[in-house]
Amino acid sequence: MAWFYAAEWPTFAPPLTQPHAKGFATALGALLRPSSLPSNGFYDWRALEVVPSVTWAALPPEMLDKPMSNGEYFRRSGTITLEGQSMKVLAGGARTMVTNLYFRNDGPPLGEAALLAALRDAGYQVAPVRCTKMKIAGAPTWYRLSGVSKQTATLWIAPARGGQQPWEGFSLQLDGKLPPLTPREAAVYTDRCA
Repeated sequence: MAWFYAAEWPTFAPPLTQPHAKGFATALGALLRPSSLPSNGFYDWRALEVVPSVTWAALPPEMLDKPMSNGEYFRRSGTITLEGQSMKVLAGGARTMVTNLYFRNDGPPLGEAALLAALRDAGYQVAPVRCTKMKIAGAPTWYRLSGVSKQTATLWIAPARGGQQPWEGFSLQLDGKLPPLTPREAAVYTDRCA
């Protein structure tokens, strides 16, 4: 066991407080598609502006020469502000509709457990749908996210992993479908979470 004098204690970035996780949970809930839309329908780019904590780039969305990772050719960037902490947000989709949202937190982490607790406290159902076959610290996990009067979405959470990956990432796939596993991912992940 190592002993440290007070001046030598290692320092770690503390996780953000519960209000940050609550604010992010509120934003995620507001971004879920309403149940009034057809199951194969998506909302348009202007509908993103209903979340007051997010500031978006001006419309129209930017058209890309090459698709984003999920095949989107249009994107709109923004910033979400949570109790003074900012996080980058990127919406991806087609010319007339939004299909996915991506969040990158370069500041102190919200923490997966705090976010899941905040979502559940707000009345959302959250259940793991893709996880690692063995316990791997810092591995991403996919969750099914649903709520009253909302359509189900898939929430991907990638915890910060120190110097290897100092940022925390989140993705909200609005159609609720899991992306297919690559052969490499299939060796590590399962869609049968306990």
